Amino acid sequence: MPNFNKSWGISVATLSTILAAYSLLIMREFLRPWPNGDLPSRRALAAVFGAQAAIQMFRAVIALASNVDWFTSAEPRPLWFGAPTMIGFVFLSVTSILLIAVAKEEAEQRSTRVLALARMPPTRRMPPNRTSLRG
Repeated sequence: MPNFNKSWGISVATLSTILAAYSLLIMREFLRPWPNGDLPSRRALAAVFGAQAAIQMFRAVIALASNVDWFTSAEPRPLWFGAPTMIGFVFLSVTSILLIAVAKEEAEQRSTRVLALARMPPTRRMPPNRTSLRG
């Protein structure tokens, strides 16, 4: 990519597009159905990653549309450049909290299944075709 380091707009747009693509792939993964049922925090995580992808794509379009080369310009960086970076830190915090919520919800589901199995008579605990308590 010979123009990557020469043009500020191209470099910001390329990196923002890569970030948006990864965010969309992560969003798709959280929207995928799970065998243990749907968890509320998974949908919230998908929404967070979808919003992150939208903001990064907006940033890429604006970077390509701006005609100022910020590598050589003495002008200060515009708000649309710094705002997505700051919003990214907020997304990082929210994502961390929601990932902990997903882990907690999965652990609660697992413990509920184990308790339900423990209350069953020993002859009915494990179906013949199952080798695990997961799923």
